[in-house]
Amino acid sequence: MIDYDVDDDGLIEVRYLEQLDVIRHDLVGTGKPKNLSRVAHHRSAFPWPESGMGCPGGVCEGYELMRDLDFRDGDSYASGTVNSKWTDGVGWLPIGLGERTFSAKFNGNGYAISNLYISRPGDTKTDPIGLNETESTGLFGRTTDESEISNVRLLDVQVLGVVRVGGMVGLNNGRIHNVSISGEVSGNAGVGGLTGSNLGEIVASSADVSVTGRDEIGGLVGISDGRVAGSHATGKVSGRLNVGGLLGWSGKSGLITGSYFTGDAIGTQVLGGLAGRNEGEITRSYSAGTVSGRPVANTQQVSRLGLAVSHAGGLVGLNRSHGSITKSYSIAQVGGDYRAGGLVGGNSGTIIATYAAGDVAGESAVGGLLGVNFGGGVVVTSYAAGRTIKRGEDGFSFGGLIGSNYEGSRVIDSYWNTHSTRRQLDSDRVTDSGARGVIAAHMVSPTSYEGIYSHWNLDVDNADGDFDPSTGRDDFWDFGTSGQYPALRVDFDGDGVATWQEFGDQRQSGP
Repeated sequence: MIDYDVDDDGLIEVRYLEQLDVIRHDLVGTGKPKNLSRVAHHRSAFPWPESGMGCPGGVCEGYELMRDLDFRDGDSYASGTVNSKWTDGVGWLPIGLGERTFSAKFNGNGYAISNLYISRPGDTKTDPIGLNETESTGLFGRTTDESEISNVRLLDVQVLGVVRVGGMVGLNNGRIHNVSISGEVSGNAGVGGLTGSNLGEIVASSADVSVTGRDEIGGLVGISDGRVAGSHATGKVSGRLNVGGLLGWSGKSGLITGSYFTGDAIGTQVLGGLAGRNEGEITRSYSAGTVSGRPVANTQQVSRLGLAVSHAGGLVGLNRSHGSITKSYSIAQVGGDYRAGGLVGGNSGTIIATYAAGDVAGESAVGGLLGVNFGGGVVVTSYAAGRTIKRGEDGFSFGGLIGSNYEGSRVIDSYWNTHSTRRQLDSDRVTDSGARGVIAAHMVSPTSYEGIYSHWNLDVDNADGDFDPSTGRDDFWDFGTSGQYPALRVDFDGDGVATWQEFGDQRQSGP
C-alpha cells in the first residue's frame, strides 16, 4: 500500500496539483471521501487512500504541501502536462462551496503555489457537482471554524469573482496563519487580497496585491467581523464605498491589532488607509501610505448617491459609534472633498492615544486629526502634526486638529501644531472641548509626562478593573528627546518592555 503520511504528522502529503484538486472531495481531510460518486476521481490522485495512510489512528486531519507548485509548470502535475482548464477560461474551481465547506488543516510548510487563475464574473453555469461557483471565490471558497490554513505563499494570483472574493479564501470562518499573497484580485463586493470576508482569525499574514472592486474593498480583507492581528498589506486598493488599505469594513465584532498598510488606497466614499469603515476595535496599528479620494465622473450620480469623496482618513474613513481606535497612528497623505482627516474622516466613536503626521487636503470639514467629530464622538490624548490644505474657494470648517466638532462630542487633552496649520475656523466649540493649538517647540520639548502631556498617562484598558483612569496607567508614550514628538510604544515580543521601535519606525518616518 502507498503511505500518504510518511512523516506521521496526521496530514496527507500533497505533491501534485491533481492532489490539491481532489481535496474538494475530502473536505475534512481524513483520506476517505464521503461523496461516493467522486471516489474514483479522488483515487485517481490518491490511490487506495483507506489503507497504509500512516496517519495516527489510521485517520488524517488535513493536508500539507511537500514542495512548490505552479499551475503553469508541467512538473507540478502528476500527468506531466499543464491542465489548460486551470490556466484559461473560468480557471480553478474554489475548494469548498455552498454547504460543502473546507474544515480541515492545510499546512503549506513554507512552500509556494504560483499562478492561481480564476475568472468567474457571475455569468457562468453551475459547476459539474452542482454548486454555485460565484458566491465565494479563492483557492478555497468557504471554510468552517474548524479549518486552519497556515505557512503557505500564493504568488502571482489572478482572481476575479463577484462577492466574497479573495486570493486564498472567499469566506473564512477558521484560522489563517503565516500566509502571504501577491498578484491581482477583483470583484464586486467583499473583495480582499487574502480573503473576501472574514469571520474567523487572520494572524501574521500579508498581501502585496492590486485589489479592485466596488464596495467593501480591502488590501487584505474586504469585510471582517473577526480578528486580524500582526498582519499587513501594500499595493494598490481601489473601490467606491468602504475602501481600506487593509480592510474595507470592520464590523462590531471586528478587531484589528498590530497591523499596518503602506500602499495606495483610492475610493469615493468612506475611505481609509487602514480601514474604510470601523465599527469594532483598532489598536496598535498604523498607516503609512496614501489615501486619495476619487470623485465619480457623472455629477448627477454624485447628487443622487452622495458620492462626493466624503469621509477620507489616513487611518480610518469613518469610525462609527461602537468603534474604538487606540494606540494607533497615521503618516499617510490624505486627499478628499468633505470630511477629510489625517487620522479619521468622521468619528462618532472613541479615539484615544493617537496621532496623525501626514498632510490633509480637502474642501470642507478638513482637520489634521479628524474631519468631523459628531454623534457623541470622543477624542482623548491625541495630536496632529501635519498640514491641512484647502481645496477650492467655497470650503468651510478647517482645523489644525478637527475640521468640525458637533455639539455633544468631546475633545480632551489633544493638540495640533500651529506652525503646520494656523487656522481653526471652528475654534470656539473645539477649543471649549479640550483641543489646543501649540507651537512645535512646546509639542516636542517634554521628555516625560509633563507640560502639555501631564495628563497623558491614562489607564485605557482598565486591566486593574477599578475604572479609575488615574490608577493602573498604561504608559504607552515615548517622548524621546527634547526635539522629538511623542511616539507610541507597544510590547509586541512580550518581553514586558514596550518600545516604540517594535511599533514601526516612527522617529524616522514620522514627525
